[in-house]
Amino acid sequence: MHELSLSVSLIEQATEILKQESGGRVLALTLDVGVLSGVSPEALQFCFPQAAHGTALEKCLLKINEIPLLVYCSDCQAEEQVEGPYPLCPSCQGVDVAVRKGREFNIVSMEIE
Repeated sequence: MHELSLSVSLIEQATEILKQESGGRVLALTLDVGVLSGVSPEALQFCFPQAAHGTALEKCLLKINEIPLLVYCSDCQAEEQVEGPYPLCPSCQGVDVAVRKGREFNIVSMEIE
């Protein structure tokens, strides 16, 4: 479960941002997590409170936006959302696709007190 180390990294990044914003504590942290990021939102929600214990993010609400897989097909020029982990074009079943969205793992916003 690498979500614990990811939680620690998120807390370190948020703490650095907090220092630049003159301290306080973080009330809410919003993330974009893509379906191809390799991150389990459920495991991250579970690990985050343990990693945040004793930090400025201890009572922080973790909000996760799950980003679906979006691909562009070179064969039929379609840009479509794909269900499941295999990036095939839903329009023509082509395999010559480029992932446009779905790999994200980013801090989107922080609510600071």
